[in-house]
Amino acid sequence: SGGDDEITLRDNHMAFQRITMRPRILVNVREIDMATSLLGVSASLPLYFSATALAKLAHKDGEVAIVKAAKKAGVPYMLPTLSSYTLDEMLAARAPGQPLFGQLYVNPERSRSEEYVKKL
Repeated sequence: SGGDDEITLRDNHMAFQRITMRPRILVNVREIDMATSLLGVSASLPLYFSATALAKLAHKDGEVAIVKAAKKAGVPYMLPTLSSYTLDEMLAARAPGQPLFGQLYVNPERSRSEEYVKKL
């Protein structure tokens, strides 16, 4: 994104320009392992499901389904602050030991933000 003076936009563009993809051909790919860790959390792929608001608009099970899909895929999910389900409902859908990240929009009533963080 690039608001106002677009300095960050230009910096991001220049950073991506420095990334070079080096094609490797004739490499045995029969057995590959794309597993990694993100912020100390194991992931089967180098990605996570990002927080998106109101997932229930796309599917009746919304964020609860995403929690379950993330577990099945072996990747972390970042629970959204603005969700179709309550934080308690999303946390109840996770499997034992399933790590979840949390998005936080700080509420003007700070005690609500503190409560949210403690539940995570």
